[in-house]
Amino acid sequence: MSRPLNFINDWCGNKGRHLDVLLNMHNIECNEGPNSLFPLHNPRQISFTSPLSKQILNKFEKDNFIVHYEYWMIGWDYSRFGTWCASIWGTLHLPFEFNSQYPKNRLSLCGLNKLGMSLANGLAEYFNTEDYERALINIDYSHDTQTKRRDTSLIYHEQIKDEDLTYRYSLIFSGLQ
Repeated sequence: MSRPLNFINDWCGNKGRHLDVLLNMHNIECNEGPNSLFPLHNPRQISFTSPLSKQILNKFEKDNFIVHYEYWMIGWDYSRFGTWCASIWGTLHLPFEFNSQYPKNRLSLCGLNKLGMSLANGLAEYFNTEDYERALINIDYSHDTQTKRRDTSLIYHEQIKDEDLTYRYSLIFSGLQ
């Protein structure tokens, strides 16, 4: 397993800490979209991520960035570390897409700095709302549920011999090995 996964499993699983929010920033191709969008909503977290993404995108728009409010899909993108953290530990996953080379509004280094400040300020505003308090309750519940599931699974699987490939694959896909 990779070092980030080992670290998060140790941080959340063995030490009992939480990873409440994971900001996933991805740079898209030049003509793929505007300066910012929020393309993917996790179905378990859409009640939290939808208002938050709109709030952040509104902030970007007020700061003269071109945004796209429609998301591309609701579902899971398991190729992203944030989706794995959300499914295993209940982390609130925020997958923003950014495009500094959008032809209608290319961003200089100064513009990127402004975009970063706008994002940080928007998140700080959200972290001081009742919506975030409700999200934390959901994160805590998901973390506790996943920890119990993980512990139960590990106890059960420790009783099975290591050479059982089905066991190994089930642990890998559930992020436990």
